[in-house]
Amino acid sequence: ATVTVSGSTVTVNALAKGEATITVSAPSTSNYYAVEKSYVLYVSAPLTPAENGYETVDFTQIEPYCSLPTNGSATMEKYEGASFNIVFAKPQSSNTPTKYYKKGDAVRAYTGNTMTITGAENILGVKVNYVSDPEFVDSEEESTGLGTKEVVITSSKTCRFTSVDVYYKGVDLSATDGTDYYATFSSDKAVEFVDATVYTVDVNGSALVLNEVASKQVPAHTGVLIKTASTKALYNYIDAADALENNKLVAASVAMEGNKKFYKLAYGDWENKADLGFYWGADNGAAFTAKAGGAYLAVPAAAGVKAFIFGDLGDEETAINSVEADIASEEIYDLSGRRVSKAVKGLYIINGKKVVK
Repeated sequence: ATVTVSGSTVTVNALAKGEATITVSAPSTSNYYAVEKSYVLYVSAPLTPAENGYETVDFTQIEPYCSLPTNGSATMEKYEGASFNIVFAKPQSSNTPTKYYKKGDAVRAYTGNTMTITGAENILGVKVNYVSDPEFVDSEEESTGLGTKEVVITSSKTCRFTSVDVYYKGVDLSATDGTDYYATFSSDKAVEFVDATVYTVDVNGSALVLNEVASKQVPAHTGVLIKTASTKALYNYIDAADALENNKLVAASVAMEGNKKFYKLAYGDWENKADLGFYWGADNGAAFTAKAGGAYLAVPAAAGVKAFIFGDLGDEETAINSVEADIASEEIYDLSGRRVSKAVKGLYIINGKKVVK
């Protein structure tokens, strides 16, 4: 760094990563003793976005911690990565900072210790990888700032961890069925999901079949259905993924062509957010505009089914109850004149007649 002084203004210019000591001094006078004060300026390296949307730090593999004596320890102050930095701090009420212990190869945080993670871009998720000993797993850690460039994680009890993962890519899920959240997904790059369940969708007669993708990996330009217990599914980019078989979900970026019917993920009862399933995206299953980053279902036109409604999803192949083809010709409207896919409890106009369900 360089320092310039003009009158009472001091200007410090950071030139490169490193530490610079700035010393200020004044001689003694008839009224004051001589004084000298030093300050350390720390300049961190510029952060760069993670190309794969993900970065991890394994504290057992970095210096200076792995060079400690067998029973040694080191106070954790900061970590510098390519796409994120971490600053460790203790609460004012505690004298115990976060430490790294060579014996056991793990970072030990104490109640109230914090990790402030600053990223090159907005951080959507952080995963702290704790040791296997359940006594040292902090299942109640508090995270604040997700969705911004600065996330603070506070330990609720003494715990040990070996690494930290930071994720910058994710998809929002808003469709619900019970306590689960769903969305269709596609990307121009191969991806791997973190905690979401990933399904391909196939057709078996008049029902759909969901097959779980055990690897959670999705090839580029491939449509899938994802399920989570929350409204956010995290993923990172990977070099490639195996092709998915028996899958009639198509990436939104692929044109809707051929003698097929096209479906989108939707509710049969929008007002009550009920009857989640795949429904025609346009009259008679014609082509429609699919949301970018999502996927649509393409089914041979001969199937003749207007909608497939979700049933209970298991861990294996899962059949979904379908709306039979004999109601595909019904035109159903509610009393406000809006066309709906399915009549639930209430008064409707079906094929021009008032019907009470």
